[in-house]
Amino acid sequence: MPSGSDQNRSVSAPLAALPIPKHKAGVSQLGVAVNTGHCVSANIPPAAFQPAPNQAYVVEEDSDVNDQTSETEGHDLDDTEDNDSKPPNGASSTELREALDAAHLQMAELRLQMCKLATENSSLHASLSNWKSTNKAPVEITMHKKQIAQLGKKYGVMVEPFIETSIFTQQQHEGVDYQSVLCYDSPLTEKLALASQLHDFILSPLHLFKAHSYFAEWFISNISSGRSTLIHNIRTHASVIFVGYNPEYFAAAYKRDNIHALQTLLKFDTMSKMDPLFPPILFPDFKKDMKRVFKSKIIALVLKLMLLSAGSLQGAVLFAAVIVEFLVSPDSNFHSVGDVSGIVYGKKFYEYKKLLICKSNTITVCTLFKYLNFFVFGPCTTHAQDTLVQEGDDFTNDLEDAMLAFDESESKIQANKIKAHLTVPAEGSISALSDLDSDTNLAENGHHWQVEASVFDALPIHPTPHSPH
Repeated sequence: MPSGSDQNRSVSAPLAALPIPKHKAGVSQLGVAVNTGHCVSANIPPAAFQPAPNQAYVVEEDSDVNDQTSETEGHDLDDTEDNDSKPPNGASSTELREALDAAHLQMAELRLQMCKLATENSSLHASLSNWKSTNKAPVEITMHKKQIAQLGKKYGVMVEPFIETSIFTQQQHEGVDYQSVLCYDSPLTEKLALASQLHDFILSPLHLFKAHSYFAEWFISNISSGRSTLIHNIRTHASVIFVGYNPEYFAAAYKRDNIHALQTLLKFDTMSKMDPLFPPILFPDFKKDMKRVFKSKIIALVLKLMLLSAGSLQGAVLFAAVIVEFLVSPDSNFHSVGDVSGIVYGKKFYEYKKLLICKSNTITVCTLFKYLNFFVFGPCTTHAQDTLVQEGDDFTNDLEDAMLAFDESESKIQANKIKAHLTVPAEGSISALSDLDSDTNLAENGHHWQVEASVFDALPIHPTPHSPH
């Protein structure tokens, strides 16, 4: 029999090594491996469950084991009453061993419950993350989710194919004219102009939500998805747009790197590593003439496929210009910089837009839109309502040459001062559109026409249809 001092000895080594953390059920400090799906003890060595040989132990009345049973609130634990797990004072070694075995069983049950709660917590955490990702927007924004998506898809074609999220939070400044030459005075004025244009494009009821992060994310996401759908549609009709070329060339997965016929559409000198700002595909007959830039029949056909109204023509012609380059490039995905070719589509769009805005009062630009408007919509074009109008290669010289060509064309018109009498060719007579290439056809006493959403609204021209022969 153990001595009296042994019987009154408090629990030491084995039971002292069995501390059950006094955390509420389900708290992460329980030492459970949630990610792997395996249950791990709270750093309890296996030896701790075995009593030392020939040694008796007395369990104090305030045992941690008993405390743990009261900590598991609201869970279906198989609690054991104190009298069932605690031996009486002066108990024999057999009684103490039985009490210890009962404590071991209770500990095992608690560990199983810990694993169960940890798995449940993991599941709840995952579902909470999903809930946050899909419900982070106010109800006022989600109510207009479809409308925002439609605006994003239109904006990507009619205004800008690439936009930064910072534009949505840019403070508005009154008096910023995004169709003025002044908007290119500095990077700040350019950003203010983009913000002003975005503000005008978005419907007024949505202005209050424009700065919300969810609005910007959803808007930009639909710019991308709308662009992808449009490009897919254009690829599907490639045989009509690129007449004489193998339609298989324009499949997204097709390797176009070494197709010489397509390289000649991207570069005047196919041996050069330089990417020209104005490639051959932008010109009629693929011959460079800055007075006829963007008059390529390929661009006109792309516009005809993608447009629904004349009001979207001005912004869309620039989008079409970079899209036709993308279609004949080796790139499979349309980003601001080509992933294979390195063509800076975003930079080119910027330069094209700058050119048309800065030279919007020239006859060349007016002729361009008259040509495209007739080609796409025919001779009975209706006036547009609801006016809406990165860094890469250094295209400074190319852009200056283009502007100079536009200015020379304008000077020639002003010197002649010839009054225009424009006769629009009969519908279907596309070859007769070459008459529009003459700069003298649109001069009217030195009058300058400002290009707006549809430049033709400002043209004091009344076409006289041809009589059929």
